[in-house]
Amino acid sequence: PNGIDIDVFKPADKIIVRKKLNIPLNNKVILFPSEDFEGDKRKGGKYLLQALIKLDKKVQDNLILILMGNSKKTIEKYPFQIVKTGYLKERKEIAEYYSAADIIALPTLADNLPNTVLESMACGTPVVAFDTGGVKDGVKHLKTGYLAELKNTEDLSRGLSLLLKKEEAFLQLHCPNHFLKFSP
Repeated sequence: PNGIDIDVFKPADKIIVRKKLNIPLNNKVILFPSEDFEGDKRKGGKYLLQALIKLDKKVQDNLILILMGNSKKTIEKYPFQIVKTGYLKERKEIAEYYSAADIIALPTLADNLPNTVLESMACGTPVVAFDTGGVKDGVKHLKTGYLAELKNTEDLSRGLSLLLKKEEAFLQLHCPNHFLKFSP
């Protein structure tokens, strides 16, 4: 029922957008879109951080978490890199970040059908999210992303790991014409 502008939100070459945004080509990138990472408890940022801590150490060492939106508070040290974009108002720039990411993490506790799901998938980036509200109307479990049990950080971590470690095989199997392949 929600529409997005597919002239703006469309796949872009990961190598080109990562170079433009100064994102290393060899790292795995998870994008967390939230207007206020610390302030909006409903978006589930604390669950995402808990899930990321459960990832294999080798994955964490190669991981960049991009916080897209306002994030004024200093986030404590984690075993992975955290980058803050600040507030982005230009839709083209938002689309570039979607395309630069390997996964969009959306551990929301309550949402109708968030546009971030549709926008990221239109940019060719799968979504790992909690199975809540209208998220499942956009994310089809193990077809266009991964739906984890609500508030279950083990399951969320499993979904992140699955798509990070086997992203290309997952996408070729389930989304052959929708997602771009990326090999640095």
